[in-house]
Amino acid sequence: MTESYLAEIASVEGTKPTQTGSGNYSSDSLVARVQKAMEEIGVAEANTAAEEAILDELIQTKLVAEDDPFIALMNAMLVVIPQLMKTREELLVEKTASYDYVSSLNAYMAEAQLNFARSAEKSDPQDQGGYSTGSTTGLAYAKAYAGNLTVIQQQGLFDGMSTEIQGILYEAVSTSLGLEALTPDTKNWNSSLSKSEYNMPETLWAGLNSPDWTFDGEDTSRYTNRNYADGSDPFQDPSKPAGVDPFSKSAAAYLGGKLGPVLDDAVTQNTIIENTLNGYAKQIEAGYKFEMENYNSIVNTDAQMYQAQINQNRAHTNRLRAL
Repeated sequence: MTESYLAEIASVEGTKPTQTGSGNYSSDSLVARVQKAMEEIGVAEANTAAEEAILDELIQTKLVAEDDPFIALMNAMLVVIPQLMKTREELLVEKTASYDYVSSLNAYMAEAQLNFARSAEKSDPQDQGGYSTGSTTGLAYAKAYAGNLTVIQQQGLFDGMSTEIQGILYEAVSTSLGLEALTPDTKNWNSSLSKSEYNMPETLWAGLNSPDWTFDGEDTSRYTNRNYADGSDPFQDPSKPAGVDPFSKSAAAYLGGKLGPVLDDAVTQNTIIENTLNGYAKQIEAGYKFEMENYNSIVNTDAQMYQAQINQNRAHTNRLRAL
């Protein structure tokens, strides 16, 4: 019987983990960490499924189909429970890969969130004699944020999550990248400005800095509050009633009607991404802790069964020696 169990154990332990890995990762170290973690999740899921299949078969053949309760107990101790532990170990590897994935993803998203937060930065305006100009330092960060979202979309960095969560996050990313805000009425501006819309990075910068400032012509590295040569104003409001200068400042109307809603949507989508990822991270951490505690419980139970068997055998030995 001993040889039979040893052969059974050897056959189970002969199951090797699946080893795959393309190694074709991004040159960006943060993105590469996410890609590697997603790959490890896939490998771990395959290994867990393989071990679960073996466990199910052993339960049916070594426990359910066994008529002798003593043999069934020995099967449980020597074959089934060790396989159960292997299955739980693979599940822990899977949970660890998921934990690494969300940690790596959070590291990348921290960079994206910093870029978003710094989109409003600008240099102190310098007086140019009747108007002011300065450098749009935050625009570079807004462009970097758009770049972060593009990488997420193109590289599928949310693919390590459930389909439902992926849908929420990818929709927020797609919506953000598609945002465009109408510029102020440009029909009377000088010929250097031909834009009719702000793209997403420009919307972030312009909106977060209030509409009193606009890009200096098409030069998005500069901002200004100047009135152009023909006397028009970047925030003219042709709908003003008769007798009211249509070129008077109407920054509030512009912010509320054209730029504000788009900026609000950008902030909303960013908040959706941030909050969804935070919730996902907490869920993964809780799952990891639960599986670790569950595994420890199985190990302790197994150890107690072995100790009980040893004590039982020792009792028989002691009784025979006493005769």
